[in-house]
Amino acid sequence: MSLTKSILARLRRLRRDESGSGTVEMVFMVPLLCWCLLSTISYFHAYRSEHVATKAATTLADMVSRETEYITPSYLNGMRGMLRFLTMSDTVPSYRLTVIMWNEDKNKYVVRWSRERGDKPTLRTSDLPDISNQLPLLKDQERAIIVETWTDYVPQYEYNLGLNEFEFESFIVTRPRFSTQLCFAPTAETDPVDAKC
Repeated sequence: MSLTKSILARLRRLRRDESGSGTVEMVFMVPLLCWCLLSTISYFHAYRSEHVATKAATTLADMVSRETEYITPSYLNGMRGMLRFLTMSDTVPSYRLTVIMWNEDKNKYVVRWSRERGDKPTLRTSDLPDISNQLPLLKDQERAIIVETWTDYVPQYEYNLGLNEFEFESFIVTRPRFSTQLCFAPTAETDPVDAKC
């Protein structure tokens, strides 16, 4: 038997031999299964965090829509603490509370007042055309409340599963429920003439 025939015969035997294939398959599949499991957990955690951030923003919007007293700086600080509690965030989330009004004569939305807690600027009337597609149709002089929140998200695992740190943004528009407007005052004892409504 020649050397070539001997090598070919051994290769044929090797091709038919299935001993040890389970070990080889396990070596290939276990890391893949672990990666799939951890990816599923990470993406579930990210979607859950986004859902919680949106629910927290909705809770804040509902809270201020029912308010009949002045919104004060201490009230705004309390809202930020509540936002952090509701989002269970390690970092302190930012938010912005804005009251807008539709001015029929000028045919545009007007910011009545805007306050923020965090690193975002207050909203101005000149910013409203950029978000006008997110604003409801209002009657002349009717007011609406905008609550925007920004919550940082940090992935649960340090190695890269396709998720990086990013920021969840929520944008909620509601209207005052028990009064016609929501007013801001530097203190609870402010004279009604000095309040911004």
